[in-house]
Amino acid sequence: MAAHPNAGLPNEFGGYDETPEAMTGVMRGFAEAGIVNVVGGCCGTGPAHVAAIVGAVRGLAPRSVPTRPRALRLAGLEALDVGADSLFVNIGERTNVAGSRAFAKRIVEGDFDDALAIARARSTPAPRRSTSTWTRACSTRRRP
Repeated sequence: MAAHPNAGLPNEFGGYDETPEAMTGVMRGFAEAGIVNVVGGCCGTGPAHVAAIVGAVRGLAPRSVPTRPRALRLAGLEALDVGADSLFVNIGERTNVAGSRAFAKRIVEGDFDDALAIARARSTPAPRRSTSTWTRACSTRRRP
């Protein structure tokens, strides 16, 4: 995990007003909590800011990378780990313009509300994860 904060929010003149001392407390807290392994500065920081950050975290151990069991990890609105103990995981391809004429027609016509209704109807019972496949040719093609 890397933390490269700005020297505060930009002021009305486009400058940054946070002092090096103000930044060090937060950065030291991150390091003490073990959540960072790289620190530095970004917008508005200068050599004094970076030197203060270095001084604040000097001697503290970097974040330890946790050991996790091997698994397929998927992310969407929520994380899903698929491992040996997962048994069956249903991943439904519910909206595919190459495989659904009804869905493709709605997409080509720009009728996204109906396309969404089709996707919702096809998601019952709900799969653990769902995919949506659109092709550029389909999404830009106009039918007479």
